Amino acid sequence: MKISDKGLTLIKDQEGYHAKQKDGSCRAYLCPAGVWTCGWGATEGVTALTHWTKEEAEQALRNEMAKHEANVHRLVTVPLNQGQFDALVSLCYNIGAGALGKSTLLRHLNAGDYARAASHFADFKYARVQGDTARLYKVKDGTRVALAGLVTRRANEMNLFLEAAPVEPMPQAIAKPSAKMTPIEALVKTAVPAAAGVAAGRQALIAAPPDLSSLTAWQKAATTAADLATWAWSHWMLAAGAVGAYILLGHVLPWWSKRHG
Repeated sequence: MKISDKGLTLIKDQEGYHAKQKDGSCRAYLCPAGVWTCGWGATEGVTALTHWTKEEAEQALRNEMAKHEANVHRLVTVPLNQGQFDALVSLCYNIGAGALGKSTLLRHLNAGDYARAASHFADFKYARVQGDTARLYKVKDGTRVALAGLVTRRANEMNLFLEAAPVEPMPQAIAKPSAKMTPIEALVKTAVPAAAGVAAGRQALIAAPPDLSSLTAWQKAATTAADLATWAWSHWMLAAGAVGAYILLGHVLPWWSKRHG
């Protein structure tokens, strides 16, 4: 993983392009900590006589980024998303790999506590000031003070670190079922409860057998009806004659007698 354009822009914005000349080039200057710096905060090989074009300053920044990208890869043992990686490269570029390696931030991060690690960006808002900066803060040279610029930078790095952090689901969260189920899913959804119901019913019968007296009576009646139906089907002519005689004697003859009597 390499720093993104967004991460590089954050570094440029926080570092600023110093000390810019009228032709767009830059000369070395002493940073608040008393280190010779040029362009966008580059210190590698910078002396009081360093003078770069803007293109040289850009290349110097990218060269230092490659070194600090490697430092972050070496020091961090947990997965990082792009925002987290960019924020850590920015921090490492500003404070150095040694300070990052010994930091509480890195300890919490490698333990997997991303949120707690993010809270420790603010640990690095202090710097030992020299010269004009010390006089500005009305302190002696070498005094460690919280610089307004570092407070802002750490806040921006922390925000970038948290910006795309993955949201972990709560342990009690229940996944919503999909709108459509496959045939196998539907079978499992119906068969498993049904099997459970059969098992429960079997256990209930074993525990408390039902009263079978009424069931036996109904079974006898059903057997009798089935026997009559079987006889009627095999002797359909006799059955039809019996029905016809019943209709003739019970309905037709009484009606005829009454009408012509």
